[in-house]
Amino acid sequence: MTGHIWELGGGTHLSKLLDVPLTADTLRNMTIILVLDLSNPGEMWYTADTLLKAARSRIDATFHQMSKQDPGLQQKFLKAAWNRIGGKDRSDAHIINPFPVPLVIIGSKFDKFQEMDADHKKVITLFIRYLALSNGATAMFMSSKIEATIKGLRHLHECSRVRWTFEQNASNRQQTSAVCAGWH
Repeated sequence: MTGHIWELGGGTHLSKLLDVPLTADTLRNMTIILVLDLSNPGEMWYTADTLLKAARSRIDATFHQMSKQDPGLQQKFLKAAWNRIGGKDRSDAHIINPFPVPLVIIGSKFDKFQEMDADHKKVITLFIRYLALSNGATAMFMSSKIEATIKGLRHLHECSRVRWTFEQNASNRQQTSAVCAGWH
C-alpha cells in the first residue's frame, strides 16, 4: 500500500494548486489535512475559510466531471461523509455540512499555543472545534517539539492509509492521497 502526501505550504495564495492532487483519479482515496498555525490566530479564520472553500470547489468540479460515468457519485460521497460522523440523526446535524472526503484539521505549534493566556486558548480551541464539527472533520493539535503529538499524527496518518484496505473503491486502488494545506 502506498500513500502520497501533497503539501500546499505557504498560505492561501497557492490554493489554485489544489487542482493538481484533487482529481478524479485520487478523489476516492483522499484525505485532506488542513494545518492551521496556532501561534498566529489572526490568520486562522481566513486561512481555513479560503482553503476549505477552494477544496470544496475543486471537489465539486471533480464530481461534475465524474458524473458522466457515475451520476450518483456525489450522493455516495455525501452518504459516506454522514456515515463517518455518525449519521444525520445527530442533534447537531443542522450545523454540519460534512466535507465530501475525510478532513483532518491540525492546529500546529501547540507548544506556543500552550504559552498563551487562558482566554486566547479558549477562543482558539472553540474555533477549531466548531470548524471541525461544522465540516464533519477530525481535529487535533500538534507540535514538532512535543513527541506525544508527533506520535498522534503518525497514528492518524497510518489510520488514513489503512482505511482504504477495508474500503476499496470501484477501481480497486490501494493507494491513498493526502493533501496538506495551510500554514506550517
